[in-house]
Amino acid sequence: MKKNLLFAVVLFLSLVGVISCKNNKEDASGTVTARLQSYKTEFSLQVWGKGGAVNVLQYDEQQRLTSWNSDSIRWHYSYRTDGGVDVYGEFLRDGRKQFTGTITRNEAGLSEVEDYSVLISRLPVEPPIPEMMTYTYDEKNRLIHAADKAEAGAHSYTINVTFLYEADDDNVTRIKYEREVGGKTDFRYYGLEYFDKANPVGFYPELLMTTPMNGGYQVAGLAGYSRNKLLKRMNLYNKENVMTGMTDFDYQYDVDGNITECILTYRMLNDEGSMASNDFIRFYDLKY
Repeated sequence: MKKNLLFAVVLFLSLVGVISCKNNKEDASGTVTARLQSYKTEFSLQVWGKGGAVNVLQYDEQQRLTSWNSDSIRWHYSYRTDGGVDVYGEFLRDGRKQFTGTITRNEAGLSEVEDYSVLISRLPVEPPIPEMMTYTYDEKNRLIHAADKAEAGAHSYTINVTFLYEADDDNVTRIKYEREVGGKTDFRYYGLEYFDKANPVGFYPELLMTTPMNGGYQVAGLAGYSRNKLLKRMNLYNKENVMTGMTDFDYQYDVDGNITECILTYRMLNDEGSMASNDFIRFYDLKY
């Protein structure tokens, strides 16, 4: 059976962190009373083997994320008085890929444009690769479209991601993904299923699985992404609308209802139906 290599790669990328800073607990005055401070990951994937990491987040006095560090990634955010954000990131396991850039935000504080200069130290690329991400929101400030474009000669690419919501609530039902590189297009979409249970914190482990963009995308650019319920399953479909895989989500909680652990288990499908897989990612020891 042919392995779904791309999906496994995206799963691996998600290990560097997938915690959004939206929907943290607030008191009656709207003041944030809880922020995720740290979490750990453990994974076992056919393509990448076994491993894990410790992730630590820091905030300023306004409870804005200023750094997000793990064994494989570092992100730093500096907030300017004009409302923009200066960003610096390093992917330590990706050929020393470095990002420097700025984020332009709208009046609601949501990212509209992320403009980066990317330097891959192991490649003789000069000057650094320009990359731009743009975001579109609906009248409820929900993210409905994201685009990522990088100019790198033969390695240039464009990614377009569309988010579809239920008409009567804020839960994303489908995420459509299209990537063009080297004249070839990769198209797929994800169907999301939910538990009949509220999402207690802003914990979105599906983001890098569905949108393989850099860390600034899900941390700073996806403030408009949200869902009210806990994600139960995410089904993967190809361009012929045939389901090719699924990821199940299982959770553990503390006495206050906060998520302390989340396990993602992936299964591929073939003509005979579901096939068992030992691939999993575990997010655990979440501290607030």
